[in-house]
Amino acid sequence: MNTEQFCSRAIYLINVIAYFVSLGCPKALVDSEQIITELLDNGCDIVAAEEPSEVTVINTCGFIDTAKAESFATIEQALTEQREVIVTGCLGAQRDELLERFPQLKFVSGPADVAPVIAAVEHFVPAKRQAKPSPREVRERLTPAHYAYLKISEGCNHTCSFCVIPDMRGKLRSRPIDSVLHEANALVAQGTKELLVVAQDLSAYGVDLKYASADVDGEVLQAKLDVLCDALGDIAPWVRLHYVYPYPSVDHLIPLMAEGKILPYLDIPLQHASPKILKAMRRPAAAEKALERINRWREICPELAIRSTFIVGFPGETPDDVGLLLDFLEEAQLDRVGCFTYSSVDGARANALEDPIDEVDKLDRQEMVYELQANISAARLNRHIGQELQVIVDEGGQNAEGIAIGRSKYDAPEIDGTVHISGAKGLRAGEFAQVKIDRHDDHDLYGMLGFGWLCVLVMIASLGAQRIALLGLAHNVVVSDGLLDPNEEGMLEQLRREMGIDTGHELDYLELDGISQIFSTRPVRVVALLNLLKLSYADGAFEVEEECLLKEISSTFNIPDDEFLLLDNWVKRLISLENEAESLINA
Repeated sequence: MNTEQFCSRAIYLINVIAYFVSLGCPKALVDSEQIITELLDNGCDIVAAEEPSEVTVINTCGFIDTAKAESFATIEQALTEQREVIVTGCLGAQRDELLERFPQLKFVSGPADVAPVIAAVEHFVPAKRQAKPSPREVRERLTPAHYAYLKISEGCNHTCSFCVIPDMRGKLRSRPIDSVLHEANALVAQGTKELLVVAQDLSAYGVDLKYASADVDGEVLQAKLDVLCDALGDIAPWVRLHYVYPYPSVDHLIPLMAEGKILPYLDIPLQHASPKILKAMRRPAAAEKALERINRWREICPELAIRSTFIVGFPGETPDDVGLLLDFLEEAQLDRVGCFTYSSVDGARANALEDPIDEVDKLDRQEMVYELQANISAARLNRHIGQELQVIVDEGGQNAEGIAIGRSKYDAPEIDGTVHISGAKGLRAGEFAQVKIDRHDDHDLYGMLGFGWLCVLVMIASLGAQRIALLGLAHNVVVSDGLLDPNEEGMLEQLRREMGIDTGHELDYLELDGISQIFSTRPVRVVALLNLLKLSYADGAFEVEEECLLKEISSTFNIPDDEFLLLDNWVKRLISLENEAESLINA
């Protein structure tokens, strides 16, 4: 069956039952989400592996031998389960090879072929009945609700000798900037807190469009990466960039990181440091220039975290080349490093190179890289000891130990480290928290839930109505006992200054009706309550009137009584520790 014959079919898949397998990188995962969304929009039911189904759709990866082996094994398993099997993705670009190996396959297509896959499902598994589909505003997601991958382009214009991605996915095809921003807004409206921006090469975004402009809500924006990132920073709390080449265009992104518009994080696949090997790889950057650029970036944004990947054992690589790579790592002081041993890829130009490296030598060189980088990464983590970091929670603390798992702005999901948060029973996945870091291991950070006063700024400074509402509530709490202690007055003034509220701004008494709508998300409500609790202890006492009002606010915020007590105890402990510290200082 060829792709073209399916493209114009009307698709209705009511009551068709499908099982979907997604393999490969985040870019392929976005393709999977788009296919699943179309299947669901057209009435298909997606089930788990152990449930009966009529068709299996496999989005494959074919970049390296291990990925191909996983794809082959998945196809073999699916063909034993009495289901129709449809294959798509990067390995699907090698259609003839796949059909020769697996003639039972019903349909094979390449990456991002959404419409042909949907039509193939409809062709081979006819619907039980017809009905008009109801399309979703946002694609179905395979990630947790609080983060999402945002793919801004497809394909690649580079000709790296070890890579066949351009053959599989084609040349660079950037999305118009208004399309990207529309999807970003829809994802955030759905609850996404972190956008992970992906492409084969983010740095090239817009080149093929000649940086075409588009009208976005009355503002004309060019399809340039820095313009896009600036706009994304106004949409999502966290914006993280993946797969960036170290080009001069990236220089324009660093100021955005320094001012907090996007996360101070870059994922740069440098691949090697030896000029000879980089030339053989057909890589566009020299190690010396990369070091200069990294140093300049860190001058502008000292907290910048850099992740990179490298390949050892490339044909012709000598011990001296490995030495250059190790020297580069020592000087660059990267935060996170992935190191892969070279493996040939069908169709790659590097297959024709001479002087292949023995597999044992490849593994030895990989171990050398990881041994050195482990010490560098540990030193980079050590700088966070004693700091209070903002963390997004990936796994809540509703367990016996009360430990939640999250990530700081320096770590991407699945590939980097995590933050283990003690005393976190009240935290749920998708919430932000301030965590005081007290130790680390080779990869992860550990700490206690913190109560940094400035977390108010982080959580709500961008929303004027919430700033005013919080200050009004704070005022109501501290005057509820009929008194305004100098300590309370001082903390109110500090809160006013930190949130940038003009001293001439008149505060109306805020009724609790409608407050939950103003504080629209649970993380903001929890942070607001924490700061109100801290204010209530500013005069060293917790009056009955204050307690009653705080409990009423907590109830309005839909925070359970046990969580209120937990927050209350945490704040009491914090105030006690602060008083002890002050006593020691004054002693």
